[in-house]
Amino acid sequence: MATATAKKLDNEMAESYSRSKTRRTNWQTNWEAVRKHLRPNVPSFQGGNTRQGERGSQLTESIYDSTAPWALEQLASGLYSHMTDPTSRWFSLGVRGMAFEDMPYELRLWLEQVADRMYQEFSNPATRFQQTLKEVFLDLCSFGTGIQYGNWDRNLKAMNFRSYALSTVNIDEGYNGMVDTVYRDFDMTKRQLLQEFPGVSFTDQIDKAPDEKEYVVTHAVRPNSDFAGSLKKAFKSVHFIDEQKLVLAEGGYDVFPYQVPRWTTMSGEVYGRGPGLTALPDIRLLNVMYKEIIQAAQLNNRPPLVLDDDGFMLPISYQPGSLIFRTPGSADPMPLNTGGDFGITLDMMNQKRDQIAKAFHVDWLLRDKKKERQSVHEVTDDRSEMLKQLSSVTGRLESDHFSPTIKNTFFHLARNKQLPPKPEGLPNLALEITYTSPAAKAQLASKADNITRYLADVAPLRAIDPTITEGLNMPALGQEFAILRDVTNRVMLSPQAMADAKKKREEDEQAAVQSEQAGQLGSALKDVAGAQSLGLGV
Repeated sequence: MATATAKKLDNEMAESYSRSKTRRTNWQTNWEAVRKHLRPNVPSFQGGNTRQGERGSQLTESIYDSTAPWALEQLASGLYSHMTDPTSRWFSLGVRGMAFEDMPYELRLWLEQVADRMYQEFSNPATRFQQTLKEVFLDLCSFGTGIQYGNWDRNLKAMNFRSYALSTVNIDEGYNGMVDTVYRDFDMTKRQLLQEFPGVSFTDQIDKAPDEKEYVVTHAVRPNSDFAGSLKKAFKSVHFIDEQKLVLAEGGYDVFPYQVPRWTTMSGEVYGRGPGLTALPDIRLLNVMYKEIIQAAQLNNRPPLVLDDDGFMLPISYQPGSLIFRTPGSADPMPLNTGGDFGITLDMMNQKRDQIAKAFHVDWLLRDKKKERQSVHEVTDDRSEMLKQLSSVTGRLESDHFSPTIKNTFFHLARNKQLPPKPEGLPNLALEITYTSPAAKAQLASKADNITRYLADVAPLRAIDPTITEGLNMPALGQEFAILRDVTNRVMLSPQAMADAKKKREEDEQAAVQSEQAGQLGSALKDVAGAQSLGLGV
């Protein structure tokens, strides 16, 4: 991104940034409560968008019961493993408007090679994609909104993914409901400003400030159509200091670099609402109850003592072997019985723990395994049922998060000539993404299960009537199973190769029949000749 001589921030950008900050005012209180009870290690939502003032301080003072953080971790890990498992393929590429079986074999093979190259990019530790995903899922499941940044790094010659704290980001969406505007705040010292933006003329206030003076720098990315100018980019990028109304750098992006998944949104709201907000009342109550039961246990262990007035010399020592002096005839100290019932409180706490676990779908992600042996169909049904409970969430994640991420990665790899060359003769086609993660496969598993069950049902009937399966197109059945099970195209024949193999097989069978007939005819002629030589009159 090119830097330019600093200039004053225009009113349109300043007003847009101010509106984005005002729009999230009502969210701040709820997010801060969620942060204290679920994500204490992320920056605070109070006192501005930076972490200044809380660095090195105790951040878990509001957490007495760890059920909510544990449930959050389970849900984030479940989404990670069921949607983007790095050990398996979770998406494939296709052509819009063209069925898989209608694609030329060369096109199918090329699409798989392109997907393999993208998997390689996502698995590259230097891109930080896997680490970023987990942080995004934690924010998504707690606050309801996650922030991911992905762009090409010229130094690494690879993609560079990062996650940013929600407290540092303001967002807005376009007419289609997709987030297309991001304002991200971050701290920079004067020394860092001079290093990052060399040659920029700063204000007198910045010039006179000490090198360690910190400023809040904002990185704005908005559709370029929102601004006037000659920039030939789809999105305009501006770095500025709002306090100084000072622009530090301007540039642009061909594709939107931020991916902003949201758990669910209400009509008219830009930010999402996650399970953390849903379970917040129960989380607060559980922590209060846990704190109370700790205090009650302390009172029960060291209760207040009831003493006769002037009966004992104070202070009373609780140390072993201590000497305690009392007035002759005074009664022994008696512990004060508060009459508390731990059982009722513990039952209520367990109820709240169950409700919190259900709010984070832990009851579906960690279902109790049956002790008796289960068939393959039963295991598949249980897993499909679990994943279908999250289908609305997974569908939104595919739309808001993974599709933009995959498209951006494809764009940057193609522009930097990192993809396999397309076979000659193939036209330019619009590609589309097909998800093959366990969650996505659960939505397609019924097709494969129906075929498997049908074959299991008709298998016993073949002993009665072998012709019962003559209506099945076995090559097409094999191809359909391969598609549903996401079998690599490298082991599948193209339709032309299948037709050629079938033709050759028929020719070989016909040649074998002709050879057998010729042998039989030769044997018959030999027998006739032998009979004639014996004068049998044949």
